[in-house]
Amino acid sequence: MTRVLMKYGGRATGLGVLAGTLISWLFFGESHGLGALLGGGVAGLDFLGLVLLVVRLLDPMMPTKSKAKLLVIIVLKLGAVGLLLFFVVTRMPVEPLGVILGVAGALGGFTLGITQAVSSAEGQAAMAEQERRIREEMGDAHPDLD
Repeated sequence: MTRVLMKYGGRATGLGVLAGTLISWLFFGESHGLGALLGGGVAGLDFLGLVLLVVRLLDPMMPTKSKAKLLVIIVLKLGAVGLLLFFVVTRMPVEPLGVILGVAGALGGFTLGITQAVSSAEGQAAMAEQERRIREEMGDAHPDLD
């Protein structure tokens, strides 16, 4: 499922960042466009990294200690992204509105991409395979569910 989420999420997030960047640049100017590109790029990479970490976090076979470590990594990653965005806004020749538009484009694209991933035939097949694997690993295989 991770591959499907990354494929659809990555494509749509990239398009969202591109849209936010173009809108910012065309309507507000170069520094807004650069801000949108940087803010959207940081946010987009953050969202895709979050997919990788959360998919692992939700694995029912992962030990609790490993899940606790992943949770700490997620929190530290979110803090690092916040600091990076703060650096972009305060130290780079960009406008905060552009950064906000880039982050919004990334978030919109990411949301659309994940929605497309889970509703696609490829996503449905991946989820069915994951469910089958989990049932087998948990010793709960029911022929009527396969």
